[in-house]
Amino acid sequence: MNKAIILGAVGLASISAASPWVLGTVAEQQFANAVEEIKQSETAQLTLKESTFERGYASSVAKMVFHYDMTEYELPSFSMVVESQISQLPIASNPTGIYFFQLTSEDKIYFEDLPEETQALLNEYMGDVLLSGYSHVNVFGNGGTELSSNAIFFEDESAQSKVEISPIKIAYKGNVEGTDGKVTLSLDTLNLSDITGSITLNGTHFDSVLAQDPSGLMVGSSAMNVSELKLVSPTLPLTLKDMVMTTNTEVVEEKLNTQVSYSIADIMSPIPVTTANYDIELNGLSKEALDLLEELNGQSEEYVMASLSDRQYLANLLNAVMKPGLELNQELKLTAFGGQVFADVDVKFLGLDDPESLMKQPGPEAIMKAINAYQANVHLKADNVAIMSTPAAPAIAQYIEQGLVVQTDTEVSSKILLKEGKLTINEREIPMEAVMQGLAAQLAEQ
Repeated sequence: MNKAIILGAVGLASISAASPWVLGTVAEQQFANAVEEIKQSETAQLTLKESTFERGYASSVAKMVFHYDMTEYELPSFSMVVESQISQLPIASNPTGIYFFQLTSEDKIYFEDLPEETQALLNEYMGDVLLSGYSHVNVFGNGGTELSSNAIFFEDESAQSKVEISPIKIAYKGNVEGTDGKVTLSLDTLNLSDITGSITLNGTHFDSVLAQDPSGLMVGSSAMNVSELKLVSPTLPLTLKDMVMTTNTEVVEEKLNTQVSYSIADIMSPIPVTTANYDIELNGLSKEALDLLEELNGQSEEYVMASLSDRQYLANLLNAVMKPGLELNQELKLTAFGGQVFADVDVKFLGLDDPESLMKQPGPEAIMKAINAYQANVHLKADNVAIMSTPAAPAIAQYIEQGLVVQTDTEVSSKILLKEGKLTINEREIPMEAVMQGLAAQLAEQ
């Protein structure tokens, strides 16, 4: 029994002695992989200026310096430093927990190369770091990070201005590549005020779950909640309560579907709108189109404008985007003028042999061909009490007489359908010749 205990103790001591070297090797490799990933996603405005890993036995120091080139926007360029003091001991602890055979680190993010006056101002009111916190990661590259900022308070009595921002808290749990994980951000209060008014933000919380689809596209969902936004202004006092924005992306048949939703539960302002909901879907966007758009992302304004001015590039982008099945669906719900207002617009692209034909020959034949490539369904309605309180009220009787609007005891509505080149409003066909002539005239002007 004693021999077994001795052998076990020797084995444990051997593992403990070797693990810092093993964990150090893992840390250095993970750092190298992260650097390679970052370099592949550099843009004209953001580059990895410096990356160093100072390897030690029980601890190491990792450092990345990101350079932001803001000259295009007539702003001074600057650098942001991400620095981590890494512990490679077999058992380690920090304020986030106790970890066995994991890398742990104390992290800080701060600015460099800022104008001297700007840096001094930030140091005075934000401290010498932008964010600080702790991380942990296992040998498989999974872990988490918790960061927070300092509270910010600034007051200028002569200008009667004040800035109050509670600590911002950021947490991430997932893999080190950032291709599969969850991000949360919270901000309790933000208050900006001066002699002209104030803006107050209370209870901001953001959640995002991301994963990489086998196609290589990033998919997931996110939600941002703001309990209250209050604007005090002599021209437009405004209070918004329980604001929510959600997004969801998924890949269906190797095409990206995206849904975004906005809602405000309570609106208090001189404008007669008390609640609002807006949903938008863009479905069927091809990976080819996303690759072309990604190519433009982060490039300089001159590069983007030159690309969009290039006829061949624009044709390639148009062909990539306009694939059969592309859909744009929108829905708007308002409580306004004492009633409900509703709008639903669904547009689907059925397919076009040559999407460039409209650019090449912008005439009636090309326009008709383009119209046949689309199917659209529009539904508009409003409570009588709401529509009769709007500036459109005097014209309603005329639209009802023409059949463009249908009225019941409770609401007015209109249903518009574009299908197989035919346009109908409340099942009444509208001659396409007039529509085509109007489109042709606009294209001729352009």
